[in-house]
Amino acid sequence: MDWVEKIKNMFPRTGDFYLVKDSDGILDDSSVIDMFSRNDIDYVDFLDPIVFRHTYEATYKYERTNTLIIRTVNYSDIPYDVYAEAFQIQINLKDLIAFLDYTAIKECKIGLPELIDIDSFQYKTLNYEETKILLSKKNKHEDMKEYVLPVTNDIKTFGLAAMIIGQWRSGDNTLNEKQISSINNVNSKFQKWLIQNFDQTVSLPSYPKPKMVHQIPDFMNHSDYSQKKALIVMDGMSFTQWNIIKDYLADNQFKTEVTPTLAWVPSITSVSRQSIFSGKPPLNFSDTINTTNYEEIQWKSFWIDKGFDKSDVFYQRALGSDNYLEMDLQHLLRNKKIVGCVIDSIDRFMHAAQQGLWSVHSELNYWLNRGFLLSFLKDLIENDFEVYMTSDHGNIESHGVGRINQGVLANSKGERVRVYDDKSIRNRTREDYFEVSENWDSQFLPRNYYPLIAKENYAFITKNDKIVGHGGTSIEEVFVPFVKVTR
Repeated sequence: MDWVEKIKNMFPRTGDFYLVKDSDGILDDSSVIDMFSRNDIDYVDFLDPIVFRHTYEATYKYERTNTLIIRTVNYSDIPYDVYAEAFQIQINLKDLIAFLDYTAIKECKIGLPELIDIDSFQYKTLNYEETKILLSKKNKHEDMKEYVLPVTNDIKTFGLAAMIIGQWRSGDNTLNEKQISSINNVNSKFQKWLIQNFDQTVSLPSYPKPKMVHQIPDFMNHSDYSQKKALIVMDGMSFTQWNIIKDYLADNQFKTEVTPTLAWVPSITSVSRQSIFSGKPPLNFSDTINTTNYEEIQWKSFWIDKGFDKSDVFYQRALGSDNYLEMDLQHLLRNKKIVGCVIDSIDRFMHAAQQGLWSVHSELNYWLNRGFLLSFLKDLIENDFEVYMTSDHGNIESHGVGRINQGVLANSKGERVRVYDDKSIRNRTREDYFEVSENWDSQFLPRNYYPLIAKENYAFITKNDKIVGHGGTSIEEVFVPFVKVTR
């Protein structure tokens, strides 16, 4: 029996509800979630009652035909009308793995489908040491493979592709034809996957790693309550710029652990960065979706709800342009337990770039050598903070296809996205610009918020002009780094 059938057999009643306790994180594996989507199985992670209620009412309550799996820590947290209809089950690795040692497989980094496949070829029970040896040989074999840009349709593999693209671009701004063709191929598949799976991804768990940027505060909250925590949002940082920063930090004896994470779409600051500091999808801040002026209130509210005092929480934006020592951040942070801040240097370089990515990277290297980031990270770590870095969106080089002149009909007139409060106007605009634009809709965006996204590497600017921009659904705009920094 293959891994798909083994997991499907855990949920034998087609079309029913299942409340699932998942102590081994089986449903954290993106291959499992991707398999669900191909087999008429819907999956929701119960994290926030409001988000769950909205998802359930909008998607599942009245017209559901698929099996619905709801993962929860406590069955009693589920609203009673759902609880009364559902089957309650617990799933664990021991139901799927017959021969490999449980402790050893929990320590390995091999995906669940591959683990089940390896297990199926064993003929006797292996102890801890035997299992570790077998799995380490498998990992070594995988590491020796020549790496090509992966194209499998799941969040984990697309994230890996985004990291590799960042490495390519940071090393050499002039890519060869094979690299460009590979990027275009993956990007086409990613954008189709995103349309079909984005809303479902919102309900994936924030642990062991956040899948989307709004889950980052919840992930940080999983650590010890007494542990001080800091989040630095590098506005506009793609994996390309991250690789430059990573190398700089490594040269200065910092260690980093990076995970690909999805920004919100449209990939603009007021949507995606605000979701980071609020810890919520954009639907929850519909009144402020066009501004970042409420981030401090949202950041502090999140942590106050987790039991911290208002005086424990610090927020600061627009960092990076001044001399670090003159700002005296070390003094400001001395009595804080939670820190959230924005360094917007990359975003400024990006919007001022006249020569494409080369210009951004030249400015970034100069800025890094001035020492602001280095000093800030040193102070945070020396003051016992657990330090994380992320970004609200990435960026790509884009080429103008002409401006859309509609006066006040569009609420937001970005370079890669335009937002309308009237769906019919948005749809008519798309018909007029069908070759270069596409609609974006999500149940987690507010009502009367209808984005029109630029396709491929187009931009709604003067024809043939070049910019480094963001707002669209390119893999380089949507996947961003989530990084833990240590010494």
